[in-house]
Amino acid sequence: MTNKESQAVEYKQSWRNGCLKAVTYVKKKTEITNREYQNINTVSNKTAYLELLNLVKKDIFKVLGKGKSVSYKLKVTEK
Repeated sequence: MTNKESQAVEYKQSWRNGCLKAVTYVKKKTEITNREYQNINTVSNKTAYLELLNLVKKDIFKVLGKGKSVSYKLKVTEK
């Protein structure tokens, strides 16, 4: 495995861990903000934003509010 491939695998594992932490956090607290995501995953503001956006695109979270007051909640699908 090349160094670049190794870094990609490491990033994917890190991203998954961050997502799991976020989902666990939201299950306990009902929602999460960018700042809370940064704190629990030790990532920058931009990384938190991009990872939360990815969770929204994957239909795991939904966005509540706008601007600085935005937060994210688990998306519940009805059957």
